Amino acid sequence: ALKGDVQMQGAWGEMIVDTILTRLGFREGVEYTRQESFAGADGRARTDYIINIPGGERIVIDSKVSLVDFEAMTNAPDADVRKARLAAHARSMRTHVRTLSSKEYQSRVGTRLDFVVMFVPIEAALGAAASADETLILDALDLKVAIATPTTLTTVMMTVASMWKVERQHLHAEEIASRAGKLYDKFAGFVG
Repeated sequence: ALKGDVQMQGAWGEMIVDTILTRLGFREGVEYTRQESFAGADGRARTDYIINIPGGERIVIDSKVSLVDFEAMTNAPDADVRKARLAAHARSMRTHVRTLSSKEYQSRVGTRLDFVVMFVPIEAALGAAASADETLILDALDLKVAIATPTTLTTVMMTVASMWKVERQHLHAEEIASRAGKLYDKFAGFVG
């Protein structure tokens, strides 16, 4: 996947996100959706993932990060080429952050959460970019883009999964209380 084109890398990133969501028990169409399109004054935009949160909020995840320069850096024959490819990799990440920020997915999907998650499928790729561009992560946050790796995305999704578990427990408790109330009413009517 790393040696493929950007589309192949994007598909590989999506496969990793799919794996994370599946392992945590997320169901497509319930707790998340894929490839939703939204029209706006500036054209159409399509999200990779939208994670639904109890209460109606939504988190947008984009998994199309180019790792072409990262792969070239890791396989570079000498230090000068590695340094140049590392700088190109950091620029590519920064460009993707700006592109995501400009799409304003948050307003398109109708959520008050004011950020989009940029998924980087290789922890070392983010670490390398951050070492070459020390303000990358903070600048991304200023632009309302949270950069996530498999570890950090899993942690966030575990939190969302816990929220869904609590939500389902509340729904079941309300249903039990409603049925108990109806049973009591029938019993009181019978006794009366």
